[in-house]
Amino acid sequence: MVILSPSAPAGIPPSEIENALRGLPLNLDILFSALHHLRPSKENVGRIGDSEIHFDATKPARTVKTANNWTAAWYPARKLYAFIFPHQEDEATTYSNYITKMFTTRVASAHQRIILYDKGVRNLVQGRQRHLLTDYHSFTNILAATVQADGIEYNSSASFPKMNSKSRATFPPCHRFNSGNCPNTSQICMY
Repeated sequence: MVILSPSAPAGIPPSEIENALRGLPLNLDILFSALHHLRPSKENVGRIGDSEIHFDATKPARTVKTANNWTAAWYPARKLYAFIFPHQEDEATTYSNYITKMFTTRVASAHQRIILYDKGVRNLVQGRQRHLLTDYHSFTNILAATVQADGIEYNSSASFPKMNSKSRATFPPCHRFNSGNCPNTSQICMY
């Protein structure tokens, strides 16, 4: 059992170990909440005779809202993946570098959008049946929906601050504009 292994990464809630083993995306909010927990996580299992009933996890005490939060939560996730699936260690590290670079190329007010993008990517990848975390070309629709100003999920959360003209200058150059294929006007383009 992973939890009892002396070489297993410490402090990872059983629910997230189970998610990893089942090929489900890890909940970084739960991992982030577990970083400084003072009591062990409650087991959300009811028993009736020999049968177990698993209930939904409780709401995490803390949520990932910044690049630093994401990095802190991803570190144990990466360690767990490396422990359970050693062949995925390079993939998890490369993905970590990719998301970190996305954070560093955008203003802090856009970081929650990167976190939303990360959730979308990890939900798509899940058990690695079709995509790897490093198949970036497969995630362009998620990137467009969550990070770009004309994306369908761009204004989906009131917690996301509006981008202003000063923050637009931090995005990389638009390749569609350079090739003459940009459908955006200069008023809505984030590049």
